[in-house]
Amino acid sequence: DGAPDSQQGALSAIASYSGVLHPPTPASFAMWQTYRDVMVGFRKQVEGLLLDQDQNTRHAALVAFGALNTRPGENAWVMDFDEAAMQTWSEVFHRDPSAIMRSEVVKLAWMCKCRDSIGEKRKQLFREAIYDTDAGVLQYAVRGAADLKISDMLDSVVRLLKHEDDGLRQNAATAVAMFGPEARRYDSEIREALAKETREEVRSLLRSTLPVE
Repeated sequence: DGAPDSQQGALSAIASYSGVLHPPTPASFAMWQTYRDVMVGFRKQVEGLLLDQDQNTRHAALVAFGALNTRPGENAWVMDFDEAAMQTWSEVFHRDPSAIMRSEVVKLAWMCKCRDSIGEKRKQLFREAIYDTDAGVLQYAVRGAADLKISDMLDSVVRLLKHEDDGLRQNAATAVAMFGPEARRYDSEIREALAKETREEVRSLLRSTLPVE
């Protein structure tokens, strides 16, 4: 059915019957076990709708695709991409004109409990996302850089300490602090940002990165 409402409803059903839209309970894990094979059978259709002209349909496909790459963990849902899924995910980021979609892609890549085999592809997505113009995309690229300690992204993270978006500056300051001693080579840039910063939460994070005087 080519009607957007029908497609979006079907995609929501795929995500729901995959179990992951529900709390991580024995009942929802049982749902995952029961319907898993059937839902995975829709993978190609879901991937195809990631290219749909309708943004709401693409977003519903994104949620469904994430659900199809999620499994039960220890009292939690674990997003677990293989190499093919990560490749698809990266392609969506590169081609989608919507900042909302790109932000969701980078967010889910950040949340992913990914396999070692896709570690470099995942890092590369964050390296590319850090040059996006949208603050929502940037905040998850920054979080990915900090969590994975991607050293060659630190320069870009430090530059975002001067960004006009308050939340993004706070994310960048948190990331710089997480890099620890590695961030010390940016002492002058951090002090400059501290001198201009007006939010105390961000100032506190920046001070924590500087040597005790």
